[in-house]
Amino acid sequence: SALARAHADQVAQLYAGWHRTSVSMLLGAALLCLVLWGEASPWWMAAWVTLILANQAWRGMLARAWTRRQPGLAATSRWGRYWSIGSTLAGALWGCAALVMFPASPAHQALLIVCIFGVVLGGLNLTAVYRPAFYGFALPALVPLIARVAFEGDQVHLYTALVMAVVLGFILAFGHQLNDVLTRSLAMRYENVDLIDELKGKSRAA
Repeated sequence: SALARAHADQVAQLYAGWHRTSVSMLLGAALLCLVLWGEASPWWMAAWVTLILANQAWRGMLARAWTRRQPGLAATSRWGRYWSIGSTLAGALWGCAALVMFPASPAHQALLIVCIFGVVLGGLNLTAVYRPAFYGFALPALVPLIARVAFEGDQVHLYTALVMAVVLGFILAFGHQLNDVLTRSLAMRYENVDLIDELKGKSRAA
């Protein structure tokens, strides 16, 4: 169907954008470590960056396997799940950073919040292509951060967590809508192609 081919195109776009995804992840990780240098344990930072690199290396191997095999339409959902697992792991790693490297300084806390929200927003045009990958990245990255800020317990942190939760709601709504628009446009393109082919067939028959 046109919808199935649209979903296949979306999965293909995920794999085609692997290099941009990696650049976004690694640049964000470098900025976060720079921001938190002296505020968080260097051992935690080293372990976290190592896991980020390992996840991106696995996704790179997955992207190369996709290019080599060129899976057909029937296998697209399975390859979409593979990529979504990598996205969820990446999101969980960013969420873990908020928990294990949360700084004591309010100024550095603000920088941590900006970094993690920036990574999610910066990757929105890449992850929103495929809904499971989008939710798999955004929720594990931001929910632990919001919970950790709220855990501080004072009024300012609670209000900050509330604002962050509202922003997360807007991000989810925007990503959902962006995915719907892209899916509909791709499906309509395939429907138009099918209609043109049908009309050509009728013309030849006439």
